[in-house]
Amino acid sequence: MDEQLLPDGFRDLAPHLDWALATESERCARRQASTYAELHDFYRSMLERMPQILPYLDQFSDDTVPPDVERLFFGYIRNRQRVQRDLKLSVP
Repeated sequence: MDEQLLPDGFRDLAPHLDWALATESERCARRQASTYAELHDFYRSMLERMPQILPYLDQFSDDTVPPDVERLFFGYIRNRQRVQRDLKLSVP
């Protein structure tokens, strides 16, 4: 996927855009089809960026989220807990 699909400042996360799926069933299928190494790579890459991602997302209300920001949200926030569980990680 093209890195232009993410907001400025987050384009380095473009390799993980295939995780930005809108439905729970799509996200579940993606996780189940992933290897441990793929899950770990996705989770660690996104976790490192959380100090920037969360404040960035906070500036938008539910009805004013642009598509590139929505991809960032679906890519991480919607997958985080399930990936964390799949990896059996504990994060403070």
